[in-house]
Amino acid sequence: MISESRPRGPLASALVSALGPPTGSPLRGAPLTLALSALTALTALSIDMSLPALPQMQQAFHTDVAHVQLTLSLFLMGYGLGQFICGSLSDHYGRRPVLLAGLVLFVVSSFLCVWAPSLPVLVGLRLLQGLGASVGPILGRAMVR
Repeated sequence: MISESRPRGPLASALVSALGPPTGSPLRGAPLTLALSALTALTALSIDMSLPALPQMQQAFHTDVAHVQLTLSLFLMGYGLGQFICGSLSDHYGRRPVLLAGLVLFVVSSFLCVWAPSLPVLVGLRLLQGLGASVGPILGRAMVR
């Protein structure tokens, strides 16, 4: 039986030194690729789904276009700010807890956006949504490396 701590033979040694030891990740191959692609798509999905609704939001909140466009501006600000935050947090706490916290923030703020009673509340929730959406692409790229 081959010992797990020390492989036998030159081929096994070369493979372990080139690929590194197994990490124990439950996702491998196609499921990992699909999960990382879905994480990266969060930002595009969040922006592309809200843009066609801007005229309806303008009518619903009885305001002008500039104020409604703040929902997109603050989402992008949250996305940019979240990149700095999640990078530092993932270095300190690890990728998984930061990724899960970001996804929870994204999902909760997305549901709360549906029931936003006013435009300022919606703009604030979009900022939080941007913070949560930033973890997917950033940590997804870090996991690939």
